Formats: sequence, structure tokens, C-alpha cells
Amino acid sequence: MTQVNGRKIFFFGALGGLLFGYDTGVISGAILFVTKDFGLSPFMQGAVVAALLLGAMLGAACAGPLSDRMGRKRLIMIAAIVFTIGALGAAAAPSAWPLVIARFVIGTAVGSAALVVPLYLSEIAPTELRGRIASLNQLMIVVGILAAFIVNAILASSGDWRLMLGLAAVPSLILLAGMFSMPETPRFLVHHGEEEEAREVLEDVRQEGSDEDHPDRKIEEIRDVDEEEAGGLRVLLSESWVRPALVVAIGLAVFQQLIGINTIIYYAPTTLTSVGFKPEDAIYLNLIIGVLNVVMTIVAIRIIDRVGRKPMLLAGLVGMVLSLAVLGIASEVLAKPNSPGPASPALPVSAATRPTLWPGCRC
Repeated sequence: MTQVNGRKIFFFGALGGLLFGYDTGVISGAILFVTKDFGLSPFMQGAVVAALLLGAMLGAACAGPLSDRMGRKRLIMIAAIVFTIGALGAAAAPSAWPLVIARFVIGTAVGSAALVVPLYLSEIAPTELRGRIASLNQLMIVVGILAAFIVNAILASSGDWRLMLGLAAVPSLILLAGMFSMPETPRFLVHHGEEEEAREVLEDVRQEGSDEDHPDRKIEEIRDVDEEEAGGLRVLLSESWVRPALVVAIGLAVFQQLIGINTIIYYAPTTLTSVGFKPEDAIYLNLIIGVLNVVMTIVAIRIIDRVGRKPMLLAGLVGMVLSLAVLGIASEVLAKPNSPGPASPALPVSAATRPTLWPGCRC
């Protein structure tokens, strides 16, 4: 069996997050040129952008049951294939509706990867590496968004939106090829009665000298967890302490989307063009958002254990409210015919506050 070391696990954790981030961010610049080439109405612009999110909902909903049935590794490989097909389909789209369909296909892969890649990494990684891998996954999502903004900026002068979208096939193919040499997770193997193979995988990924990761001990822990989960979600929710935690968790996830950060990620260049910037200049300015996104994520990862989750969450909420208010007012004022001219500071302020609200979020 192929030896699985920490570097290899980190590499695929980074690649999965980067691919997720790239497909999320690339449409912000591409939509300007797609709109021009296809003559998109506002509704169709929204359809092209939102198709990925609709697909992600379906992919995430199906990924859990499928990963239990097919295995984490196999589902990641399928998601990589779907990523590739969707990216190439989007790049070759002859009109708006085929592009919407291709974006929906990509979305199913995005939703699946958002669930199964962190799941795979948490189950395959040694205990000592799990925290760092969780942080790495979030960091690489924003790095992927920045990479998309950089590609958009490089191709802005040519307006080649097909290449912007098609380049997502490169990391997805690397992910597909690399997963061939990765093992299935021990938990899936134990759950399906393949304990000897699970023991081999645990021995391969075990950190030298770690008693906590001893194969026999880990297999026993996996069995205990399977027994606890045997009753399913209904039994789990019967525990009084679970319901408040579940409400808080769902509320945070929902409101992190409703606060408006996706408006910035998907429509910052469009917003800038509406207040007077040329498409190329708007895409170049979008790089500021991407850089601030990465920088503030790094800051959040480094200070979260010292400052605490709740204070950072509250600070992020205040920052988001203020910056989005400034963005809305500035856009309204600058969009008027007698406006003195465009100004850009409002957008980066909003992006800068996002990571302090979102540490650990994979959305």
C-alpha cells in the first residue's frame, strides 16, 4: 500500500479547497464578458451565477448518503470528473442556457467537494494534523478565490471568459490523478467490514511514536462512534442538549450567507462597472478584495485561539454591517447621473471583514 504522509494529505486538502474557491470566484470577472457576448438580461446574469449555487445544494444533499455507500475516495474522484466536465462545458458553451447547465453541473461537484473533501481529510489525517488541515482547507478556499481573481485580471484585456472558466479543469484533473494513490478512509473501511485494510491505512498514516493513533485503538473508537450513530438523526435529536446546538449551527450557516458576502464575491466587478469603471479596471480592483480576503483569513487563523470564537464573530458582524452599509450608500450615490465620479474604497472594506466572521467556514 502507498505510504500516506502528512505532506500528501496537506497537498490534497489544499487542492480541494483551491478548486472550490476558484470555481466560486471566477464568475465575478467572467460574467462581464459573458453578458457582452451573449447579451444577457439581468435575469440571465443571475441565472448564470446562481446555477452553481443551486447545483451545490443538490450536490451537498446527495454527498453524505453517497459517501457512506460508495466511499469518500471514490466520491471525490467522481466530483473531480464532474468538475472537469462542467468546466470544459462552460468554456465551450455556445449560448446562455448551455452555460447555465454547465454551471449547475459544476455546482453539484462544488457541493459534493465541500462536504466530502473535509470529511475525507478528517478521517484519514493523524490526530495531530486535523486542526491544521481544517484551517488549511478554509485558507485554500480564499486562495482559490484570489487565484480566480488573478486569472480574471490577466485575461481582462482579452475578455477571454472561456479560458477563465475552462482553467478550472487543470486542478480538477490533478485532484483526480492524485486520488488514485490515496487510500480509502479507515472509518469507511471499518464500517464495511474491511478492518484489516483499515488497520494498514491507520499504520501508514500514523505519526511516529503516537499512542493515540495506534491502529487497534482507532478501530475501537470507530466502532464506538458507529454504535452511537446507529439510531440515526432522530435518536440524536431526542437528546435535549443537541437541539439548541443544532439551531445555533444552522443559524450561523444561514446568516453567513444572508449577510451579503456572496454579493461581493460574485458581483464586485459588476458593481464597480455600474458606478463608472471600465470592465478591465473593475476586474483589476477586484484583486484588492481577493488579497484582503486571504490576508484577513490568515490573521483570523493565527489569533482565533487567543481571542476566542465569539468575540471574533461579533467583531466580524459589526464590520460586515458597517461595510455593507457603506457599500450600499456609496453605490446608490455614485450610480446617480450627477455623481462626481467613481470611487472604490467601499468594496475592499467589506471583503476585509469577512474572514473574521467566517473562520472554519467552507462555504
